[in-house]
Amino acid sequence: MTTFFIKTFGCRVNQVESQAILEQFLNSGATPADSFETADICVLNTCTVTHQADKDVEKQIRQILRRNPHTRLVLTGCYAAAHADEVHKNFPQAEIVGKYELGKVLFHTDDVCWTVSGHEGHSRAFIKIQDGCDCFCSYCIVPYA
Repeated sequence: MTTFFIKTFGCRVNQVESQAILEQFLNSGATPADSFETADICVLNTCTVTHQADKDVEKQIRQILRRNPHTRLVLTGCYAAAHADEVHKNFPQAEIVGKYELGKVLFHTDDVCWTVSGHEGHSRAFIKIQDGCDCFCSYCIVPYA
């Protein structure tokens, strides 16, 4: 049986998307791993809003690859999109998967319903109403991710 681990960095949008990924894994019969060290598949839903967020993501990637070198490491989210060349160069084992390709890559189907039935660990569920932003403020990387 396949085991999985999901780590979420960043905003509430990432939290909702990670919950949807979690539910799809469970629906496919996969089992949550206790930690990334024992997971067959590790999914990092990444953030790049601050330099510290970038450093946190890179640190987590290094830890996973060092402690579980045979895992399938899948990166999605803003950091993965905005820094794809850097990721391919520094972490060639990692797969970068856009949020619209996750169903095909993880579950081998385009027919994935990305809804959530709740939000584990929260008393209230989030409702996703926006994907990013396209205002291109001079200080913000979000529209580029």
